[in-house]
Amino acid sequence: MAKGESLKIKPQTPLSVIVHGGDYLGFLLAQTLLQQGSQVVIIDKFTSESKKYTNQLKKEGNITFINFKNSKSFLENLSRIDYLYYNLNHKLHQEETLDSKDFLSETDNLNLSLKVAQNSKAKISLITSLRLNRELANRVNNENLAQPSPYSNMELQKYCENMAAEYRDKTKVNLRIIRLATLLGKGIEKITDPKLHKLFSDGVNRNQIEIVGEGLDIHNVIEESDAVYGILKLTFSDKTKGEVISLTNRNDYTTLSIAYKLLELNVTAQSIKFITDQKSKLVLQDLYVPAPNASKYGWKQQISLENALIDQIHAYYESSNKNWNVPENTEPKEKISSIEVDTKRGRIISKIRNIFIKKDGKKLFTEIN
Repeated sequence: MAKGESLKIKPQTPLSVIVHGGDYLGFLLAQTLLQQGSQVVIIDKFTSESKKYTNQLKKEGNITFINFKNSKSFLENLSRIDYLYYNLNHKLHQEETLDSKDFLSETDNLNLSLKVAQNSKAKISLITSLRLNRELANRVNNENLAQPSPYSNMELQKYCENMAAEYRDKTKVNLRIIRLATLLGKGIEKITDPKLHKLFSDGVNRNQIEIVGEGLDIHNVIEESDAVYGILKLTFSDKTKGEVISLTNRNDYTTLSIAYKLLELNVTAQSIKFITDQKSKLVLQDLYVPAPNASKYGWKQQISLENALIDQIHAYYESSNKNWNVPENTEPKEKISSIEVDTKRGRIISKIRNIFIKKDGKKLFTEIN
């Protein structure tokens, strides 16, 4: 889109804006929305990754990519917005520490996005990291752990969540905060949770999976299509207005339990090795109490942990240019070629699709049954 050119919006077509939408999650969200007839705008830095995803999305429907350099003028001149997905989760996992200028720029971007969405009475979802929220809480509750630096990703999340909550209290904007668990799935090239990434990397490339400490750290995960379905459902629902929600599988998993599951699935590694790292300070007791689970608002986990792990193992073997045979006693999902496929994932997308086949275009995004 040329600089200074205004976006043409069809009156009966919902407009969805995804800030920080140039990652894989943004791609999945945009793809689903486009397939159902929405007009989508992605705001992000122009990188090889965002270029790859945008080029794929152009085949799906009406997609516009806006570089962050031009986002301020674009948002200020936007005549209407129906749905805002602020994918802060993507920014948070790019780097652990930011400089003060980048920190301030991000908060300014969020503030402007909220104001523009409020002017259009749009529905807003601020998507943050459940893992970072747990880690921040544990640092506060455990004296042996160092407090996060002033410009860390944890502090940025805390600041942005507080800003959004205060804005919601002041304006009554239709906003919810969705703390997203760690994504697993066939399209995840590298897991954002460093400890889980090491488990899979060791499982695929080494003879042993190394675990620092006793492996009792707690992880929250969610399969990629479950996450997309959840974000859309929670955004469309008026029941989630003003709420903070954990979008994750209901069960918590320890590092050790996932490592054992990888061995059961016959990865390259055949054993687990516990190691001691003097520089690593472990959580003595995890007292974290998460926000209410998305299941409280009608979301249901559809993909089992085992199937999610199988997809993720495939992804790591492919990135390592290795072959892996699924054990005979497992039943992996079929690959989804369209939303009509009668598999668990296909039925999830079909639920989303049902929302878009109503006659009144302005009411397309009302509720996922």
